[in-house]
Order: sequence, then C-alpha cells, then structure tokens
Amino acid sequence: MLKHMLSAILSSVYVSIIAILSCVQFHRSQTPLRLASAVMAVMGLTIAAMSVVYIAGSVSIQAFWVYQLVVECVALTWVLSTIIQLGYAFYPLTRHQKLIWRTALGSIIIYDLVAAAELIYYCYGVWDLHALTTPMLWIYWVRQVIKVLACVVTVAYLFVPLVRHHNSNSVANANIADSNTLAVGTWYLASLGATFLVGSNLFIIYC
Repeated sequence: MLKHMLSAILSSVYVSIIAILSCVQFHRSQTPLRLASAVMAVMGLTIAAMSVVYIAGSVSIQAFWVYQLVVECVALTWVLSTIIQLGYAFYPLTRHQKLIWRTALGSIIIYDLVAAAELIYYCYGVWDLHALTTPMLWIYWVRQVIKVLACVVTVAYLFVPLVRHHNSNSVANANIADSNTLAVGTWYLASLGATFLVGSNLFIIYC
C-alpha cells in the first residue's frame, strides 16, 4: 500500500508541474498546439489524482480504470489531431495524397477503435461476468504499442516536410522550414520524449 501511494504521489507531483508549465505557456501564446498540450496535462493530472483517491479507498479500481482509459483516449486523440492539423499546412499541394497523412490519421482511428474495444470488453468482464478487476494485460500492452506508433507517425507527418525542405532555397519553402520553426518543433519533441521517459520510469519502478 505504501509503495503504491508513493508512486501515486510522485506521479501527481510530476504531472502537476507539467500541467502548470503547460498552462503558463498557453497563457503566454494561445495556440492550438499549446491548448492541446495544456488540456492533456490537466487530464493527466486528474488521472494521477484519481489514482491517489483509489489507493486511499474512496473509489473502486473498476471506476479508476474506466476513467483512466476514457480520459487518456480523449486527450491523446485531441493532441494527435491537433498535430495533424498543424502539419496539414506544410503540404500545400498534396495534403490528402500523402501516404504519411493517411497512415497518421489511420493510426489514430485504429488506436481509438482498440481503446473502445478494450473499454467495452473490460466493462463486460466487470459488470456482466464479474471476472475482471483490471484490464487484460495483453490488450493493455497492445493499445500502448499502437499509441506509441500513432505518436511516431503523427510527429513524422509534421516533421518530414520541415526536414526535407530545411535547406531549400525556394521562396515557397522559406516560411515553412525556417530555423525557428525547426527549433520550436525540436523543443516540443524533446519535451514530449522527456515526459514519456520520466512517466515510464515512475511506472516501472513503483508499480
């Protein structure tokens, strides 16, 4: 019990810092990407807080897992959709003809379908069969793998035209792939990676 509570408290503190920083950045510059990042951070904070409440015995484990699955799915879909919309402007002539666009959009749809299937199966197992308390481990990890792949493909959709045309002398590409755009994009990508690594380490060590 103490080990799990420590994990929940550390996660809550960590996500609180991320949420505060995200909200401050959005307040400074109200862009769709910063809004999505702030919303995702706040939703992550509610999940961390919900875990503390669950460990304290105030809510059931079934309610916690249902809440966690729904909130994570909504937040991730929002952020990835925002990234695709941002990258959409970097393909002025062939927006929908790019294979990477179809792959990115398809990966989000597949993730949502798998998450919905996992939620339905879990609810059925909990309330109809009374056989489950936590999600099936293999289904959970399948969804996590699909989530990582969806993130990689979506970020690639955003960065491919920036990297491809970074050294181009074309006037049409000058405003697409300038150094400032790449620097900001790299910063966001590094922050996302650091957030994922720290969160994963907390999960592995304390759960």
